[in-house]
Amino acid sequence: MLHTVLTILYQVLEVYFILLIIYILLSWVPEIRQSRFYAGLHMICDPYMRIFRGWLVISGIDFTPMLG
Repeated sequence: MLHTVLTILYQVLEVYFILLIIYILLSWVPEIRQSRFYAGLHMICDPYMRIFRGWLVISGIDFTPMLG
């Protein structure tokens, strides 16, 4: 039972990690930011990324995703 729960939790976290990578990569493309897909990713990923935002800013570049 515990093994099944841990396996499901691991898979959910793995999918969330992939979504974070997609969110970070798409944030570099300004045209994509107006799409509904990006808006959905923003709703899912931004609450977690907001925790770290602004902690590591060097020369105007935010390296927050590396902390997250």
